[in-house]
Amino acid sequence: MKSLALKTVALVLAMALLLGMAGCGEKEPEFALTLTTVYNGATVSMENPIIAAYMDATDEASVVALLEEHEGRIYDYAGLKFAWEGDRSYTYKVYFAEDEHFKSAITFETSNLQLNHKGVFMPGKTYWWKVESSNGGSSMVDSFTLEPNTVRYVTFDQAKNVRDGGGWKTEDGKTVKYGMIYRGGKVNPGGGTKGLSEYDHYVFEDLLGINCEIDLRTQDADDGGQMSSVFGYDTKYVKASIQGYTYIFPDFQQDEPQKREFSPIIPESLKKIFEAMADESNYPIYYHCNAGADRTGTVAFLLNGLLGVSREDLTRDFELTSFSKYGQRSRSKIVKGAFDDSGIMQDDAGNYVAWDYMIDKMLADYGTGDGKLSSAIENYLITVCELEQSTIDQIRTIMLEG
Repeated sequence: MKSLALKTVALVLAMALLLGMAGCGEKEPEFALTLTTVYNGATVSMENPIIAAYMDATDEASVVALLEEHEGRIYDYAGLKFAWEGDRSYTYKVYFAEDEHFKSAITFETSNLQLNHKGVFMPGKTYWWKVESSNGGSSMVDSFTLEPNTVRYVTFDQAKNVRDGGGWKTEDGKTVKYGMIYRGGKVNPGGGTKGLSEYDHYVFEDLLGINCEIDLRTQDADDGGQMSSVFGYDTKYVKASIQGYTYIFPDFQQDEPQKREFSPIIPESLKKIFEAMADESNYPIYYHCNAGADRTGTVAFLLNGLLGVSREDLTRDFELTSFSKYGQRSRSKIVKGAFDDSGIMQDDAGNYVAWDYMIDKMLADYGTGDGKLSSAIENYLITVCELEQSTIDQIRTIMLEG
């Protein structure tokens, strides 16, 4: 009897222990987080509404109206909110990943109860996200898909007018890849601006993974004395000074209203730039001047135009600078609600902006008879900049998909 009693007690204790362990396994976290933003797999856009309206405008009058109405206002940022309920005495880690198991998640830490999307995600991709608190609480997992082929701005504390060069469709039905090359404004201190913040470095170096910085400014003239990459000693730095627009053409010369002429260093600089772009180990690349507008816009025109992006889309990309801190850039001067036919927006002591004039001259001087802007740019790069055909072919292989 005694033996039976002992066995009974042992059995009861064992069952109690098993039930206790099961209960521990099912115990809710002390602080369960509730997401107040739930996308539930929906397709969402990261474009600012004004940027979206500009990109969707189908007639000249609408484009001009948007440029004039929003002149001086800043929209060069991405917007997508992630929010949750919680206690501000805790800190939170917000995880984003391209798989629901969060194998290669990127993480943001905050003491706020929301995080604003800053453009580090790729259009067209699906992402999963969740939140964990410093006291062990965890949220549900939510997901969303970003609308494809939209302008991808990347928002920084200090660097401005930064956007991905990808997403554009080409004349042969291909797409310029996202995440390969970025254009924007200066990233070093000087001229009344601060250097990059810790967050900026994190995004450029860890999230975008910049391997090469191409600086289009002139050494010791307007570059703040920069001689190496601000992204670290292991990031390649290419100094390739150019001037924008029609300065790139060997026969360009004018005396009025401002004396301007071709700069003989430009072909060598452009050759250096495109040879850097033909080296796959340099990607992702960030290229810039000070504003990311004129010299940067000229290189963007040559690169994406070479890849087969249409004149209309090249112009849209150029005019997007109008919605940044660096001021309006338009294809030509706006007169009484329309673009005039000069192709020159500004030609004075303050600046020279000659977008349409540059494109018309490229087609007139270097066109090959097929009417394609891409062919004219290719001809220009080969004949003026002495770029090899194999270099051009390699850039297309690296930058295009589909």
